[in-house]
Amino acid sequence: MAQQSDDQTEIFYLEKDLRHDGTSVETPDAIRFTDGINKFWLPKSRIEIEHIKGNEYEVTVPLWLALKEGMI
Repeated sequence: MAQQSDDQTEIFYLEKDLRHDGTSVETPDAIRFTDGINKFWLPKSRIEIEHIKGNEYEVTVPLWLALKEGMI
């Protein structure tokens, strides 16, 4: 998915199904998710989270952040 930011820069997002691994892994600024193998600390200010069910979430992440965290 692509969106235009305020400065007209195109931003690409990755939508990925992740799980909250059930442990206390949230701070005021970030939350940790897992894809079943790797764990990712993601800043809440840069992502969108949609609860699917139980501990499963769809997380929308900017492409630069997904690359930085090794998600893709």
